[in-house]
Amino acid sequence: MGNGTTSDGHGEHGGRRPAGPDADFIVVGSGAGGGTVAARLAELGFRVLLLEAGGDPRTSVGSTPQTPGVNSLPDDYDVPAFHAMATENEGMRWDYFVRHYADDDRQRSDPKHVMKDGKPSVLYPRAGTLGGCTAHNALIFVSPNNADWNQLADLTGDASWRAERMRDYFAALAAEWEMIDFPGEKVVEQGDTVVWIGRCSWRNRHNGQEIDTPKVDIWTFRNGQAVSFFELFDSLAFVRTAGLI
Repeated sequence: MGNGTTSDGHGEHGGRRPAGPDADFIVVGSGAGGGTVAARLAELGFRVLLLEAGGDPRTSVGSTPQTPGVNSLPDDYDVPAFHAMATENEGMRWDYFVRHYADDDRQRSDPKHVMKDGKPSVLYPRAGTLGGCTAHNALIFVSPNNADWNQLADLTGDASWRAERMRDYFAALAAEWEMIDFPGEKVVEQGDTVVWIGRCSWRNRHNGQEIDTPKVDIWTFRNGQAVSFFELFDSLAFVRTAGLI
């Protein structure tokens, strides 16, 4: 913030007052909302001060109840499959407790309730860290119902959010692009879970354009046998790199 002074011809101390702030906007919180707003404003050339109560998860230290005393950052933050550990990592966890009902008996009917300050409450994990609660994001995106897209368009007055427009992005992924390579960058193991982190190369079937985006594979093993597999793609990076937005 500004340290100098300016004069407007009024007030005490010779008509001088503190200078204006060095930032055009102050954004509180670096999560999915605040972080995105701050980035968009900065991209437009504004000076933005972003405030975050937590630290940088890539330099913070924190363990989980499963591995007490063993630092598991930044893996718990970086690897989508470790989102369950991320909610319990002491380096970034914020344990909030909420009540869905004012009546204690009704609140106790929730099987997830615990006693907090003598009241039945439900744990609502939050994160105090750079990126906010996106630190708990498992990189899973399910296409919303058309009504959800349209409601968002109505609320914002922006027709580009309407379902028929948003569906085009999903259709383009399936109809126009093919995967041609997937070089690996890192493999992380934790218990029965193995996570492959790398890139994915795509080719447009119509014009031959090639692009490169992040890719994550999650394997779960039992007794030496693979029992589940999830393949995750960064769809936002894809549509941006492909020029769809």
